[in-house]
Amino acid sequence: MKNFFKALLAIILVCATVYGVYFFTGARDADEKAHQLAMTTVSKAPASEKYANKRRLASLKNKGYYLFATDDNILLQHGDKLFEFNRFSSYIDLENPKMYCFDVDGDKREDVIIRGVSGQEQGTGDYVYDLYILRRKAGDKEEYEIITAAQDTWHNILDNGLREELTQLKTCKKFSQFAMTIAGKKIEYDEKTGMATKNAGYVGYFRTLQDKAGKYMTVDSWGKGKGSFYVNSNNKLCCEVEVIVKYQNTDITQRAGTIYFEMQTNRHLDLVVTPRSMVFTTNDEYRLADPKDTAKNAWKSVYKNSAKPNGSEAINWVKYSVKIDPETLTQTADLAKQDTDIKFVDTVTVTESALVMTAKDGYTFDEETAKKGEYSVTINKDKDNEYEISYTSELSADKKTLKINVDKTYPRNKVGTVSISFGSK
Repeated sequence: MKNFFKALLAIILVCATVYGVYFFTGARDADEKAHQLAMTTVSKAPASEKYANKRRLASLKNKGYYLFATDDNILLQHGDKLFEFNRFSSYIDLENPKMYCFDVDGDKREDVIIRGVSGQEQGTGDYVYDLYILRRKAGDKEEYEIITAAQDTWHNILDNGLREELTQLKTCKKFSQFAMTIAGKKIEYDEKTGMATKNAGYVGYFRTLQDKAGKYMTVDSWGKGKGSFYVNSNNKLCCEVEVIVKYQNTDITQRAGTIYFEMQTNRHLDLVVTPRSMVFTTNDEYRLADPKDTAKNAWKSVYKNSAKPNGSEAINWVKYSVKIDPETLTQTADLAKQDTDIKFVDTVTVTESALVMTAKDGYTFDEETAKKGEYSVTINKDKDNEYEISYTSELSADKKTLKINVDKTYPRNKVGTVSISFGSK
């Protein structure tokens, strides 16, 4: 019996030991699993919870790209991947950005380009835009780095990549020219005319402003105004920069036109001017014909008024258009029923270099109107090749003949209609 109790006690101790080991081990495993679950929940919050306040800004559904903004950052979603960037600009959601996808640097990887508001211009409140190029890095892993085209970027591109000069022609101050070439290259000019020669990469022309007396002013200086980045229909990175001109002895400034150029990246991933892409575009109100396109031969077209008015009035308001017939030297019409003083003009003679009006007997042209430069001559009105071509005027001693010299000689086949205005511009 004594041995039986010893055996029973041994069995109980063994069972207790086994159960104790099982209990301790099982509890430890359960605690470890609970700890791992807690760590996973804390370190990897679901995206829907982390970015609960995100707002969609733009998308390219066909490419699987979506752009979002949070209070602090910008998110780019591509498929099931999410990329976080420092906020581009605090103004970016003033207007929904535009998003594009194409290969910017020629490495055969599609990059994401975003054009968004980066500020507002003082005075006008107009939006200013920057370009953000999310460049795809090399390698199997999808990663991006940002190249930013901001306002100071185009300054650097132009200053480092181009040479730009603004001058006036020696033969006619009405023509101001804007010449561009690559940095480090000299722009040459014709000594007689002042025109930029063929070595310039691009030359554009605009009409110089006139003073109160109708005389064309002298350019004092020029500068660059607002710049704007965008992507054109051919998926090219583009920039347009205003050209603002100042004149001597006046506070008047002129927004003459814009510098346009396209951009590409170099091997250092800097944005540079694409060769042969720069153009100066004149604002419509200052457009001029190419001064190099001149008449090779002299020509004349005469328009006669058969009306016979009686009087002695001063001619101070003329509005009329004549059509130049290249096959006919002289055309005749009765202008008696015209509303303006053209009915008191006897002949209108148009040549390659001037327009001359001769008054009917008893009539004269108003001298003060001529002195103030209140006249204009426009060819091809309402056509793509419409130009205002008047330059200076000459009034005969008896005030019966008014000659308006034009800004260059014009080939006859480039002149379809001639619109005359005297007494207003």
